[in-house]
Amino acid sequence: MRLDETLSDEARRMLAICIVCDYCSGFCEMFRAAGRRPQLLDGDITYLAHLCHDCGNCLEACQYAPPHVFEIDPPKNLADVRSQLWPKIWSWLTLLFVPLAPLMTFLLVPSDILFARHLGPGAFYVVLPWSVLSIGAGIALMSSLAALGFGIFRFWRSSGGGNPRGAIMTALADSLTLRNLEGGGIACDHGGMRRWAHHGLVTGFGFCFGSTAVATVYHHSIGLQAPYPMTSLPVVLGSIGGSLMMFGCGGLWWSRLRRDRRRQAQTAGGYMLLALLMLVSVSGFALLIWRETMMMGMLLAIHFGAVLSLFLFISTGKLAHGAYRAAALLRAAMERRHG
Repeated sequence: MRLDETLSDEARRMLAICIVCDYCSGFCEMFRAAGRRPQLLDGDITYLAHLCHDCGNCLEACQYAPPHVFEIDPPKNLADVRSQLWPKIWSWLTLLFVPLAPLMTFLLVPSDILFARHLGPGAFYVVLPWSVLSIGAGIALMSSLAALGFGIFRFWRSSGGGNPRGAIMTALADSLTLRNLEGGGIACDHGGMRRWAHHGLVTGFGFCFGSTAVATVYHHSIGLQAPYPMTSLPVVLGSIGGSLMMFGCGGLWWSRLRRDRRRQAQTAGGYMLLALLMLVSVSGFALLIWRETMMMGMLLAIHFGAVLSLFLFISTGKLAHGAYRAAALLRAAMERRHG
């Protein structure tokens, strides 16, 4: 994606001053990577924007930060660059599935089925057939992953291309440990909470993916249909994953709220994503608790709509930043490896 000219010029001006000053090169990888670039092309700026972990140490230490006439504010300017990859209009459109799925379910499913008690294996599919659930989720997920993959491919080429072999394990370690939140050994603004919350959220995703994978094996290989017993492996994995996701969302919400209040900034996209992730977790638990009641049908529709929106958010919303940041960390590891 081509950067807005005004935005790219401002980022280029800011980074040029940062490179000459070089005070923050000890804080994080982003400033060191900026110093290695003879020119600041649009691809370089996009790469540096995703390499920034938004810890805020540079802003706290900068002698040219507002109200100085230079108005150097790397976290804000680089966040503006990143935000171009997920325009707000598309993010809001993906959220339409949250009310649309329950509405369509209410209009199309007969009330004597929708608000009846359904017990035993296959109860979910009486309200929403397995084909509707699997095809809807599959199309949303596959199309979103394809769009994200194409975007990462363009990002990689525009930032320099190259073969990442030999740097993958280093980049993976940087991604999993969130090393850049350390800010060169200086505690970042609520960096500890952000790190634990990120770990909780990602681990929760992993458990939920495992739950879905096991349930798929149960359905296609063993012939067992959802809903499963409380002590079954899919339910246990999903419950652990949902709990970790709720912890991660809460921690990131608190950290972001404190940070934005301190910087007097507004980042609606981040709050939107956290709210959607929380809705997926809460609706999943609600469905688990009341699945044997007359509320099961509508709770299933609400959870399905939230999952659809989350899948589409992978490429159209702020959730994509994880993949782009991993690619940026991979490029940084390549540059360190080759000097």
